[in-house]
Amino acid sequence: MSNADAVHTWSSLEEQVDALVHVTLSLLDNKQEYVVVTTSTLEGNDWSSSVRLLAFDPSTGHIDHIHAFRLPTTAGALTWHAASSLLVVGGDDGDLYFLTFDCTLMKWTRVLPPHADSIGHDDLITSVDASTSTFASGSWDLAVKLWDVEALALTETLQGHCDKVWAVQWQPQSTSVLASASQDRTVRLWDVRTPSQATTTTVLSTPYATLSLTWQPHNDHGITAGLEDGSIYTFDMRSPHAPSSILANQHAGCVYGVKYNDEGTSLASYGDDAAVHLYSVETDKVAQLPRYSYTMHTDYVRGFAWLGQAKWAVSSSFDKSVHFWQL
Repeated sequence: MSNADAVHTWSSLEEQVDALVHVTLSLLDNKQEYVVVTTSTLEGNDWSSSVRLLAFDPSTGHIDHIHAFRLPTTAGALTWHAASSLLVVGGDDGDLYFLTFDCTLMKWTRVLPPHADSIGHDDLITSVDASTSTFASGSWDLAVKLWDVEALALTETLQGHCDKVWAVQWQPQSTSVLASASQDRTVRLWDVRTPSQATTTTVLSTPYATLSLTWQPHNDHGITAGLEDGSIYTFDMRSPHAPSSILANQHAGCVYGVKYNDEGTSLASYGDDAAVHLYSVETDKVAQLPRYSYTMHTDYVRGFAWLGQAKWAVSSSFDKSVHFWQL
């Protein structure tokens, strides 16, 4: 299947759409789904971007652009810390930006950390992810950094990769296990129970650069990686020396993102071939062929989220659009 039952599209008109994250805003209409996207032009001397909040009503298909906040840099990394309603944005300038949404004024407000000059990396930030009390960031500067959510302050820098870090993700069942993926063809698992003494517990090897990661939601041993050659590897941490599953050449280009639904019954992958593939998952095993392929984008897909208990999906693309599609 290659066409969704229903597709609703929002266009940025002039700007490519980069990162995307699903957010929860309890003070607003709970019948709607809310997503945040970043958009940018990447033309001339303008390297700024907008952080945009979109509201989608599944019952009508209506999409509402609520508010945009302009940043001085392009931004390709987003994460939402639900407990504090804090949006963390990783900038291409190496800086981290923090935003909250004022549901009374209906606009974004920037939160400035106490030591703003020390919040960031020495190169482009590729990925950010939040746990209960800590968020992590990965960068082309080869480092993974840990930050305290309340203080918005650096707690530790993790060194070990020898090339660009593309993705970081916390294990869902633990606040002390972090995975990072790199151009150096490895996935590293970090034990960060004591940040100042964080250590690599496992190194997973892949034949090509690993650009994306996702943990299996209800299996603390399973992690899936998207590779530069278009393949998808799944590893079982109990036998980490070889992948438990290989889906070869699923995309005609890089697998920029992989993401399980909350139930762990479906896996999504998306990438440079403008496609999103959905795979069935049974007893933690990913099907060898996609059960569904969404091919209505015309340029790189850079973001994806499951919506409405996985009855809808949303994807963002360099084709200057965000698509909400029914499954």
